[in-house]
Amino acid sequence: MSKFKKFCLSLLSLLSALCLTVGIGLRFVVADDDPDIGYNDKFIVRYTLDEIVTEKVDETTTKYFLAIDKDGNPIDEKKAVTTASVAFDAMEGKGAGNFTSGSMTIPAFLDSEATGFSVSGWMINQDSDWNTIFRYGTLYAAGTSEISLPNLTYRFEGEFANIYPGADNKLNGHEWDSFKNTTDPITSNNLNEYMYVTISVDAAKGITYYKDGVKAIHYPLTTALNNPAYTINDIVTTCIQAAKTQGLVFGDGNIARFDDLRISELLTDEEVAEQYSNSASLNISKIFADDAVFKEYTYDQVSAGIPYENAEYVIYYIKDFEDPDGDQNDNFEPSITFEAATLSSVNTDTSYGSITPIASSDYTVEVVEESEHVTANDQTTYYKVFKLSKGDISKLIKINFVKNESEDQARKYLSTLKVDGVLIDGFSCMVNDYTYSLEPTVTQIPVVTYTAMIP
Repeated sequence: MSKFKKFCLSLLSLLSALCLTVGIGLRFVVADDDPDIGYNDKFIVRYTLDEIVTEKVDETTTKYFLAIDKDGNPIDEKKAVTTASVAFDAMEGKGAGNFTSGSMTIPAFLDSEATGFSVSGWMINQDSDWNTIFRYGTLYAAGTSEISLPNLTYRFEGEFANIYPGADNKLNGHEWDSFKNTTDPITSNNLNEYMYVTISVDAAKGITYYKDGVKAIHYPLTTALNNPAYTINDIVTTCIQAAKTQGLVFGDGNIARFDDLRISELLTDEEVAEQYSNSASLNISKIFADDAVFKEYTYDQVSAGIPYENAEYVIYYIKDFEDPDGDQNDNFEPSITFEAATLSSVNTDTSYGSITPIASSDYTVEVVEESEHVTANDQTTYYKVFKLSKGDISKLIKINFVKNESEDQARKYLSTLKVDGVLIDGFSCMVNDYTYSLEPTVTQIPVVTYTAMIP
C-alpha cells in the first residue's frame, strides 16, 4: 500500500462521513401545449425519434417510431414503420433518429380538402444539400419527388429534373448550404449546429424552407426545374396528393440525426416562428442554493446530457438550533433556483459552442412533488421534484436534501472528498476507509481536498 493511501486512510479516520444517497434527476417530458398559440390548432401528429418499439406477429418483427398527439397521447394508427436506428445522446443529451442507413414510413395524414402541410423538427450533422428529408411513392418512380435540404428532384418516365436555389430563392441572408454543417462548411455553418427545420408544401405558394423559425429558401409554384417542361407545381401537387393517400417516406438513408418530428396543416410564417420559439431547447446550465452556484455545467456537459444521478449532488443543511425543541421549521433549507439555457454551436477562435441563458421570465419553475421527511440517526432526508417549463418543453429535476438534527454530529461530517478535483469513488458519510489506486507510471502524488459539513 502506498504512503498516499495510508495518508487518505489516516485523514478519514479523524472524520466521520455523512451517508447520503442523493442526485439530481433530469428527464425530458412533454408539457401541454399552449392553446392560445395558433400553430397548435393545426397540429396533426408528432414523432419523438429517440425510442424504437418492436412488434412480432407470426414470426415477423416490425420496428416502429410511435406517434403522439399534442398532449402526448399515443395515436396508434399513425405509428411509423422504420428501418432506422436511434443515436443515443445525439441531440442535447437525448436520443435522435439516425437515418444514415434507414427510413421511416409515415402513414397518410392529410384531409382530402387540405391545400398543403408543414413538416418540422430538430436536426444536426446535415452533410449535403441533396440529402432527402422526405419523399413519396416508389423510389424513382414517375410522378414522385425527393424533398432535400434545400434542393428538389422530380421523377418522370425514367428521367428526372431538379433545382437548387438561385438568387431569387434565397431569403434573409441564407445560402444554398445554410442547412449544412460539416467539418468543412462552405459558408457560415458549424459542425453539430442544432437546426430547427420547417418545410412547407403549399398548393397556392410553392415550397418554403425555414431555419430556426426564419424563412430561408422559397420556390414559387411557377419556378421551372432544370428541364423547363416541369415546375415546382408538379412537385407540390403530387406531394400533397401522396400525403392524403399514401403518406411519406422520411429520412431515406442519408439524414444523420433528427428528432421531434412534427407534421401540421399548412403553417403561416408567424406560426412557424411561434412553433420554433415553443420548441426551442431547454437545458439546465446552473443550479443555485441560496443564490450561490451549487453546480455549473459546461457546453460539453449540457450537450452530452446532464446525468440523472451523481454522487456530487449533495444538498446539506443544518436545522435552526435556536428554535425550541421539537420545532420542525425548515428556515435553513437552501432556496433552490436554476439558470435555464439553450445551446449555440457557433464556434469562436477559442471555444467550440456556447450556452445562451434564457431570461427567467421565459420559463417557469414549480415544485411538483415532495417526499415524506424521514428522520434517523440525527438526520432528516427527503426530496423535491422541480419542473421547468418553456413552451412545449419541460424537464423534471429531482433534488434530495439532508437536514442535520445535531450540530455536534454535523461538525464531524464531510460533505465531499476529492482526488485531483474528482469525488472519490464510493464516497459515503458512513464510509471511513477508501482505497485509491495509482498507476505505476504516476510520478506526482494526487491532490486530496475535502469539504467539512460545518466549516
